[in-house]
Amino acid sequence: MAIFDKIIVGLDFTPMDDTLLRYTRMLVQETQPEKLYFFYVINEIELPEPLKSKHADSNQPIDEIIKAEMYERIYHQLGQLIRTEVQAEVYQGDVTDSLLDWSNTKIA
Repeated sequence: MAIFDKIIVGLDFTPMDDTLLRYTRMLVQETQPEKLYFFYVINEIELPEPLKSKHADSNQPIDEIIKAEMYERIYHQLGQLIRTEVQAEVYQGDVTDSLLDWSNTKIA
C-alpha cells in the first residue's frame, strides 16, 4: 500500500461521515500519515440540519460550532490512533472551488 503523508477527508454531517471516518481510521493504521485534514464547506452561514437542535441556543459563531462538532466526531472514531497532526477546516462557498483553493495553499 502507498504511504500517504497527508490525507484530506470531506465531512458533511450525514451518515456517510461514519463510513468515511472508519475508512480514514484504516488508512491511519496502515500509513501513519503526517497530517489529517478534515474539510467542511457551507454554502450559507447556517448550521447543518443535524446540528440545529443541539446548538439552537448557542451564541458561538457557526464555524466554531461546526469545527467543534467535527473534532468530536473525528476523535470519537479515531481516538487513540491519532498520533499525527489533525486539522479541521470550515469554509464558505462552492465545495469544489473551496477545496481546490485550500489544497493549492495547504498541500502544495
